[in-house]
Amino acid sequence: MTSQKEMASKLKRNVICDFPEQYEIADELRHGFSDIDLRIGIKNLSSLLLQIFDAVLSTASESVPSAEELTNNINYYADVRNPLTLLYCMGLCGKLNEISGELLVDGSELNKAYKKLGGTKPIECMHLLQDSGVSFSSDISAKSFSLNKAGIIKIDYPDDSHTLKGLKIMAEAASRVCDNNSTILFIFARCDYHALSLPKKYSFSLNDVTNFLSAEYRSYFFELHEFLLANNCKYDAPMFKFQAKNIGNAYTFTYTSKARKAVVCSIYISMHNTSVKINSYKINEEPELLADAPQSIKDAVIKGHGCAKEHDQNACNPKCVGKNHVFKLDGTEYVKCRHLNFTLPITQDAEREYVKTWLNKELA
Repeated sequence: MTSQKEMASKLKRNVICDFPEQYEIADELRHGFSDIDLRIGIKNLSSLLLQIFDAVLSTASESVPSAEELTNNINYYADVRNPLTLLYCMGLCGKLNEISGELLVDGSELNKAYKKLGGTKPIECMHLLQDSGVSFSSDISAKSFSLNKAGIIKIDYPDDSHTLKGLKIMAEAASRVCDNNSTILFIFARCDYHALSLPKKYSFSLNDVTNFLSAEYRSYFFELHEFLLANNCKYDAPMFKFQAKNIGNAYTFTYTSKARKAVVCSIYISMHNTSVKINSYKINEEPELLADAPQSIKDAVIKGHGCAKEHDQNACNPKCVGKNHVFKLDGTEYVKCRHLNFTLPITQDAEREYVKTWLNKELA
């Protein structure tokens, strides 16, 4: 698993820092400001997010959570997530003063929005944001300070007058393009300018969300992506899933064979692990299909999901009639669920190369 410090570091590396000269900003988000002002604001918001991650990293735990801790404590990464959640809520709830550039936000409204997103320890987060350069009109160090009783709070960022404009429109854009609170936060925390056009369907590109990976892994996924496209596969818009227990943002990039009109491969990327899933169509037909596979690939196939209906006809999806892979591997027969298999490791060079070899056989 991943420590708080490593998680914060990965999320920091995924913050967008390079912006094109031109990108679309929906009219509904402009609040009367010019394109130049808003683009400067977005770029400076990116810099502020990096400062916040640095503040988080300075105190984040380096210990790796146990499986039991993750099971019993869904907020293990709360100290990483909460400051970003609170900043997002400030942007969403705040009213922008067009003259001073300050955000005016009602404390009780802010507290309500923050708690709705599962936020905790708001005062601690305000101190962290203050350490990152954000200032508040209220004395947040006072023992009597309470968001619910604070009334209107003026939020400022003295280092740059444009930053809060970027904060405001990025928070609004993230809230509009997705209806999943966790997805909203991740778009915001990346300073993803693509959301500012308010697209009807929000999607992520492989290049957009893999900056936290090592150069070796990024290069491999780009290579695999091009390989699949060159072999008559269609690249489907990636899905995003948020794992509630750990802020692990997971992306599934799916590739469909144009000839077979069926999914043949999915690339799975999360903050904790990466893998490739092959939907095999030949494992039943070719007994020697995996004869030359590395043992780790064979082990993954052997450990693949069996059919739950073998022991209980009411198990699993009631619409599934129990379609299975039935095949032999090294002399032993296996029965595996056709829909759920096979998720393969790609940590070693031999594993990565074999994934391409297997896919080449499937697509031949």
